[in-house]
Amino acid sequence: MSSLRFRNDRYVRWGRVTLRRGPTDAGFSLFELVTAMAVFLVVGGVSLTLFSRHQTLLGKEQGMAGLNIGLRNALSQIQMDGVNAGSGVLTGGTQIPTWPVGITIQNNNPNAAPACNPTATNPPTYAANCFDVLNIVMVDPNTPPLQLVSSYGTTAGTTCLNTNASGASQCTAAATNLSSTATNTVTGSVPAGYTASTVAPMYKQGNYILLVDVAQQSGLQLFTTSVLSATGTTSGSNVQLTFNQTQPVGFNSGATVGNDPLSMTVPYCYVNTTNGSPTVTWASGNSKFVTTGAWQNYTIQIGNLSYAISAVNSATSLTLMTNATATTTSAPFNTSVGVTNTFYSGDWVLRLLPIQYSVSLANPADPQLVRTQGNVSSVVMDQVIGFKVGAAWWNSTNIVYDFPYDYQSADYANNFSLVRAVRVSIIGRTAPSTDPNYSYTNPFDGGHYQIRGSSIVVNPRNLTMSND
Repeated sequence: MSSLRFRNDRYVRWGRVTLRRGPTDAGFSLFELVTAMAVFLVVGGVSLTLFSRHQTLLGKEQGMAGLNIGLRNALSQIQMDGVNAGSGVLTGGTQIPTWPVGITIQNNNPNAAPACNPTATNPPTYAANCFDVLNIVMVDPNTPPLQLVSSYGTTAGTTCLNTNASGASQCTAAATNLSSTATNTVTGSVPAGYTASTVAPMYKQGNYILLVDVAQQSGLQLFTTSVLSATGTTSGSNVQLTFNQTQPVGFNSGATVGNDPLSMTVPYCYVNTTNGSPTVTWASGNSKFVTTGAWQNYTIQIGNLSYAISAVNSATSLTLMTNATATTTSAPFNTSVGVTNTFYSGDWVLRLLPIQYSVSLANPADPQLVRTQGNVSSVVMDQVIGFKVGAAWWNSTNIVYDFPYDYQSADYANNFSLVRAVRVSIIGRTAPSTDPNYSYTNPFDGGHYQIRGSSIVVNPRNLTMSND
C-alpha cells in the first residue's frame, strides 16, 4: 500500500500519481493587519472629527436662521397690531375727531427687585423686570356698540349714568370709595340692522368695556373702563349690561383695579389741594412727581377738575397755573385727562378686545414672547431675553438725549394720550447648547448660544390726528 508523502518541492506524489502543486496561498501577516487597522483608525478618527465639527457648525447656522426668522415674524406681528392701535373706538356718528389712548406701556425697572441679573446657571435665567409689557387698545369689530338711551338725560340735567353709584338719583349721589366690588347697570340701544336678542349674548361676563362720552364736556374726551359682571340681557328692544362700579370720577384703583387691565384709568398718584391755593402736595401712591422732564404746562386732572401745571417744585409738590377751586384730601391725580364717571343719552358703550405683548417665564429655560387677546394666548417667539418698548410722545422737550424714544413712562407721567410712536426692541437667542464642542460664549450674558437683536418703529395711525 502506497503511503502519502508530502514534500517541500512543487510536486506531491499520491500513490502512483504525481501531482503538481500551485503557488503557496500566503494571507495577511499580523504586522500587516495591525498597520492597516492603525491607518484606518487615524483616517476614521479624522473623518469623524471633521464631521462632528461640521455638525456643530450646521446646528449653529440652523439656529441663527431660525432666530432671524423668529425676530422678523415677531416684529411683523407687533407692527401689524400696533399700527391699528385705537381701531374701532371712533364709532360712526360720534363727534370725537381722534381717540387719545391707543397704546399703554409698562416699563419695568431692571434694577428693581427682583433685579434683572441673569443667574450664573447654564443657560442664564431672567426675571420679569427684564421685560416691558405693550398693550394695544382695540375695539372688537364684530360686536356692535351700544348707545345710551334717552332716559339718561343730557349734560345739563341731573339724570345720567353714574359709574360710581346706582339708583334714581345717580348724578346727585355722593361719591363712594368702594371697598368691595359693587355693580351697576346700563341700557343701550343697538345699531340698525341688529336685534337686542342677537347683540346681548355678545357682551359676555368678564368682558372689558369702554364707556365714551361724546358730548365732550369742556372740550375734553371723557371715558372710563369697567368689566362686565354678567352676560348681557335684553330689555325690550335694548340691551342691558351689568358692570363693576368704578371709583369716584371714573378712575379705577384698589378694589376696582381689575376694571382696567390696561391702566387707562388708574391714577398716577393721590394729592391734596387747598381751595384758593395753586400748591398741590403728594399724598400717596406708587409714583411721585417727576422733577426732571417736561411736566410744565401739562394739563392734568385732580378729581373731576382739570388744571395746568406751572412748575414742579419737588417730588412731593407742584404749582398750578390757576388756584385750586376745592380743598381735597387724597384726590386721584390723573395725568391722562378725560376720566369721568358720568355719561348721558347718546354716549357709547364699546366692547374692548385689547392685545397684550409680554414675556412669559413659565419655563425659565425658554422665555417666550406671548400675544394675548380675548383671554387667548399664543407664543410669538421662543428664547426671548430682551423686550423693551420706548415711546415718542407729543411735544416732548426731552432733548437732552439724542435718542427720542423714552423708556421710562414716568417721564411723561404715564400719560399715554401723548404717545405718538413706539419703538419695540427684541433680543433673542438660539437654543442653549449642551454640546461639549460648543465652547462659544456670547458677550451679552455669557451663555452658550448666539444672540441677535432687532427693532421696529410703529406709528399708530389713529393717534396722530390731534397734534395741535
